[in-house]
Amino acid sequence: MAPHLFSRLSLVLTVLLFASRAALGAAGGAAVADPGEALRSAASAGDLAKVQELLASGADVNAANAYGGTALAFACDHGHPAVVDLLLARGANVNAEDRYYHATPLSWAVERGHADIVRSLLAKGAQGEAEALASAAGGGHTAVVKVILERGKVPSEVLSDALAAAKAAEKAEIVALLEKAGAKPHPTVTVDPAVLATYAGAYAGEGFDIKVAVKEGKLQLTSDRGLDLTFVAADPSSFRAQDVPGLKISFQVEAGKVKGVTLFRGENATPLQRKPEP
Repeated sequence: MAPHLFSRLSLVLTVLLFASRAALGAAGGAAVADPGEALRSAASAGDLAKVQELLASGADVNAANAYGGTALAFACDHGHPAVVDLLLARGANVNAEDRYYHATPLSWAVERGHADIVRSLLAKGAQGEAEALASAAGGGHTAVVKVILERGKVPSEVLSDALAAAKAAEKAEIVALLEKAGAKPHPTVTVDPAVLATYAGAYAGEGFDIKVAVKEGKLQLTSDRGLDLTFVAADPSSFRAQDVPGLKISFQVEAGKVKGVTLFRGENATPLQRKPEP
């Protein structure tokens, strides 16, 4: 498992890091058998009767494989709404995050475009609605976008993030839906070049380092983990990732000196401290 802060950053970047369900399934199959293996298999296959039978015989609804994959995650991934509803009714953890992709049941459902399942998960308190909307908008999952918009709980900034994702992916129908819901483009903000220059430097967290450079009035963030993203200003100390809607950074400034930076995506925050100049 990756270091704690990098794990959190992986979650921050789930919109970029989804992998095939076959890989997740293979990882689970390679693990040592556990009491929930039959339940996960039945949920993955959409065998509602078998899932009912296993739960009635005492199978743990939240039993996970070696990588943290649960029956609910597999049912969401493979698109079995009846199984999802049953598992949720029996107490499945709606926010269970696997340890391999750092994805949740909602992540899988959104990635596959399973709108009915997304509705059920959100109704049960699934977290990550903002990321889900941006991911669905960029992925062209119109039905999922509609489900989230129908809930009427989307902040204006989240709508703007989703609009940026839809425009970048050239999803005209979704752009129209978002604009109808009140989505506006993020405003253009210009930061004094002298201020931008103060943000350039190296920053470190627990096992995770980044470098920030100024390029053509924007910030370029790179990391020892292969991250390479461009950020544009949201205000003088906060910036949005140009190509990853919903990903933001905010610099901490004390007495005129930059002390650190925090990466945000939804409710997840990854703080890093500025390294001393060599």
